[in-house]
Amino acid sequence: MEPFGLLFGKKGLDTRIKNKLDIRIKMKKVKKSTWVTVALLIYVSATAAYLLPRNHEVSDTEKYLTLAASYVIVLVLWLVLRKKEQMQQRRREEEHMNNLKK
Repeated sequence: MEPFGLLFGKKGLDTRIKNKLDIRIKMKKVKKSTWVTVALLIYVSATAAYLLPRNHEVSDTEKYLTLAASYVIVLVLWLVLRKKEQMQQRRREEEHMNNLKK
């Protein structure tokens, strides 16, 4: 009997390891375009919530235009990162198809 047989059963340890690997494979990886965008949105929103009410040197219009510009920049970054990820995926697929043809 295996050393861990008493604790996990005969095939218990192998089954647990396989289950953990299956779970990790099934988990979908969060894309860079998603987590970077979410992090920046949280940062911009928290910064705006903290700093904008305390700033009395500029007008309200300028405050909201600056906030809107920040959100537009984050949106553009998200679009660029998504496009980059799509191009990388397309490149991987083309390489895979070329390798299959050889």
